[in-house]
Amino acid sequence: MIASQACLLCLTCNLLVSVPSVSARDSGKVMVDAILGEIVTTCEKIHWLIKEGEKWLKPERRSAGVMVGDAPGTALLWLATWFLL
Repeated sequence: MIASQACLLCLTCNLLVSVPSVSARDSGKVMVDAILGEIVTTCEKIHWLIKEGEKWLKPERRSAGVMVGDAPGTALLWLATWFLL
């Protein structure tokens, strides 16, 4: 997974001219603002994902919430009583 993320970072850096020029043309930004707004922030997000992503994106267990009860149809029953009140 790290190799594909590093490859994505390299690809983004290789597109250093084309992405900001399209962004500058479409939004009216100055080329420097387009580079800072598109390339630098994207590279920083990819760098964070490489460094911290596995820790923060791993699956975790959570409760299903109030709407999901023990028996099938409990949520439907709850909704029906809610609308009848």
